[in-house]
Amino acid sequence: MNAEHKSKRTCGLWLLGTMFAFAALIGILRVEQTVRLADFLREIAPDISLPWLIISGTLAALCGVGGLVISQCRKPWAPQAVFVLAGALSLLFWLDQWLFVADYSLLRRLWGFYLISNTLVLGVVVWILTRKRVRRFYQGEPLA
Repeated sequence: MNAEHKSKRTCGLWLLGTMFAFAALIGILRVEQTVRLADFLREIAPDISLPWLIISGTLAALCGVGGLVISQCRKPWAPQAVFVLAGALSLLFWLDQWLFVADYSLLRRLWGFYLISNTLVLGVVVWILTRKRVRRFYQGEPLA
């Protein structure tokens, strides 16, 4: 590989990787805290679904790690995979809010904020993936 074909990552790619790393960390912590504090969670919220917390945390961690790895590889299919993984994380969030929320009055008060912030995050992902330098990165072209 010559010097002009370096695989420099743009700020957008670093941001994308950071977003997925954060999602993976949150998922891992969710699983760890659910397992560690299962008795306490059953005591304060007997209706809570511990299996769902573990499953959704595991899925979030897998999507986060997968998104982190895929977002940094120079493959033409990577942007589509990144978008699908970001969508999966969004879907997990909304499933949590709609199906397993403990306080529906809180959801009614905050649904607008949740919708706007979720749309902004997905918008940032799309914006990053459509940047010229990022598209060139995924096509394997030099970024010099």
